[in-house]
Amino acid sequence: DIIHLKIIKDDNRIKKFNVYLVDSPSSLIYHVSKSMAKDIYEGRRILFPNNNGTMYSKQIEAAVNYFLKTDYAIFEPVNLKYYKKSNTGEKFMSDVDFEKSIKDVQILMASSFLSVGTDILDRYNFSIYFTDLILPQEIEQYCNRLRNNDLYAKMYISKNDSEGNSR
Repeated sequence: DIIHLKIIKDDNRIKKFNVYLVDSPSSLIYHVSKSMAKDIYEGRRILFPNNNGTMYSKQIEAAVNYFLKTDYAIFEPVNLKYYKKSNTGEKFMSDVDFEKSIKDVQILMASSFLSVGTDILDRYNFSIYFTDLILPQEIEQYCNRLRNNDLYAKMYISKNDSEGNSR
């Protein structure tokens, strides 16, 4: 005999997704960093899926620090870590992989190396930022890395490329 089990799981999480259009890639960095600084000031943690590399992470970090200082008088540097394959073995990577926690990390940038099966179980308030055109199922996968948390996703899209051409 085959016994069928039906599992019903209530999902009472808040799920919000906002899209913002900006003029250029440089204004995208400005708006994303300003919004991240506000979220950090309000006590949120940030998940930022992104494959743009270490140099881009340094630009975001510097811009967020600037807005924390000028807009909120917070002078302690933001704790940004980049979850990517070349950082395998670093303590924060082990914390995410094995303890399922970001600990004191305020902004977790994540390449596509943050894959299905890697869950973050922290009970912080999170905002998830997207700055690249991305497939809906990829958005869903990144949002699902945050288990048991309300989901506040923000997508910033540049209307033009760096040379001013429409995208």
